[in-house]
Amino acid sequence: MKLSVIYVSYNSGEEILASLASLHAAGSRHTLELIAVDNASRDDSVARLRAAPGLTLIANRVNLGYARAVNLGLAAATGDFVLVLN
Repeated sequence: MKLSVIYVSYNSGEEILASLASLHAAGSRHTLELIAVDNASRDDSVARLRAAPGLTLIANRVNLGYARAVNLGLAAATGDFVLVLN
């Protein structure tokens, strides 16, 4: 089974990286697809998330809001199941 995990980010790169570390530490017998949608963060979130191994980053040029960002993540997801973490 493949699980797509979607994060929406706005100036929250540090928190998302901590969450990713927790996911990896917990281990899983399933394949994880990790997707972050950044809503035009004003800090270094995009650079930090871009450097995260195994994470697909969608970097918006403008803040589209939470729901539209989730929809972008859902459109990119290929998993059998999707988990939106906020």
